[in-house]
Amino acid sequence: MWIEELKSGRYRGGFRNPATGRKVQRTFDYEYEAEAWASSAEEAALKAAQAGSETSGGTSATSDPTVPATSRQIVSARLVERPFCPTVAEYAETYLRARRGHIARGTWEQYEIQLRLGVCADPILSTMRLDDVTRGHVDTWISDMISDGRTGRPSVNRRLKVFRAMLGYAMDNDLISRDPTRRIKYLPTDIRTGRRVSPEEDARLLAACRTPEERAMLLLALDAGLRWGEVAGLPLSAISGDYITVRQVVERSSRAVRGYPKGKRPRVVPISTRRLRDALSVVSLMAETRGPDALLFVTIKADGIARPIDASIWRNGPWRALCHRAKVNPRGGTRLTFHDLRHTYGSLLAAAGVPRSEIAALMGHADESTTAIYIHAGSDGHRLDLVTRALVGSA
Repeated sequence: MWIEELKSGRYRGGFRNPATGRKVQRTFDYEYEAEAWASSAEEAALKAAQAGSETSGGTSATSDPTVPATSRQIVSARLVERPFCPTVAEYAETYLRARRGHIARGTWEQYEIQLRLGVCADPILSTMRLDDVTRGHVDTWISDMISDGRTGRPSVNRRLKVFRAMLGYAMDNDLISRDPTRRIKYLPTDIRTGRRVSPEEDARLLAACRTPEERAMLLLALDAGLRWGEVAGLPLSAISGDYITVRQVVERSSRAVRGYPKGKRPRVVPISTRRLRDALSVVSLMAETRGPDALLFVTIKADGIARPIDASIWRNGPWRALCHRAKVNPRGGTRLTFHDLRHTYGSLLAAAGVPRSEIAALMGHADESTTAIYIHAGSDGHRLDLVTRALVGSA
């Protein structure tokens, strides 16, 4: 048995099969995993080889001349060369541990939730060896989630998506040779188009703002299409002339500033309305005292240190109070969310004929199919001119 560290930082465990004399190797993320597999697999191979030599000298069924020698060899090879493989629940822990530093914290937390409530919660699927899972097992798992009446189709799709990502990672690491979910389609769901802010609601929201920060935050979503995390993470240095460079966000759960927005790349958005330009001028002057890289919107604690805004506190405090003052949440109606302001921005661009590719670039959609909820048809044009014409009624 041997364990070796590869240049990639991963570990390869191996041993020589005593029955065939061939090397058997497997690669793992961690040294202890390679050592555990090599030790157990070598022991199993040795036992299988000993059992084969004992039966070959006696009168057992495997030495029966009516049974071809090739059949005995195939059965023996299957017993010997079947490598160690973790269960679905065990590999879910390995997968999450390995991916923690490679994806955003919020995304990693969602992966953990979907695996814990998904495959790891199934009493049968969670205890199966990863390489024993078939499409039938996955179909049964999905059917059980639908039939219990407590899991909606979007949740089922999210759990399947994360499980599929985990299986893909297992294939990359040579743990399995096939993905049992590859032909399974996601369940059809209704497209959530969001709520569009009317011109009357737009005016009431701005009139209800009590601070320059509130007004600027609203307009960054209404007139620039920024997400909440992008607004909260906007530094003073991101504003230059008639454009905003969106290059970082504040994570909702940890309030940590992450160095790239959703879509993994920065984007440039024009400041196309006078009201947005005026609002940014005010908050920029206030932020200059904290330095060129200071965030425009912060919370000042008792110790005098400026910290990023807490999403939960802001949503349940200032945002709810603002919507109440503006009377935009009628009783029995759909409550307005901050993301609806961004949806309004995309809808106005689509109605003005801005091309799908331009809307996708302006809103930071990694996939243009996401833009389909806004777009129907459009014509080519320059980004700044198109956005200015689309939002001129709100200027």
